Amino acid sequence: MVVQGGNTGGSDEYAQVGYRDVDGTTAATGDIMIEAKEGGVLIRGGSQNETYAQVGHGGDDLLNGAGDSTGRDFSGMISVRADRGTTVGNIEILSFGGNRSSQIGHGGNNNEANLSGDIVVKTFFILILLF
Repeated sequence: MVVQGGNTGGSDEYAQVGYRDVDGTTAATGDIMIEAKEGGVLIRGGSQNETYAQVGHGGDDLLNGAGDSTGRDFSGMISVRADRGTTVGNIEILSFGGNRSSQIGHGGNNNEANLSGDIVVKTFFILILLF
């Protein structure tokens, strides 16, 4: 499975598995499960501005301007597994940093919120790179 931000267009070509709070005021709860049977999981931010890749609720640049997290709760278990097939796959998290980041978890870059929930990652090998 691939979750990848954009590389060719302008900004705001993000990829997200989870709820994106577009106005910076809405809470979200619920479990997120990704299970790869073969081939593993790749989560990669794009090379352009605002092209993050995320498995979790929230998203980048959602500051509510008040300096607090009132009404901003993102919760639920996140499970990313690459062990459901006959061959256990890898999980790769590749990021260019800032608002071109990649992550497994709720929240995001410049995101004020109350965050909670377990994160489960099962794989043969995990690779995390920041370019």
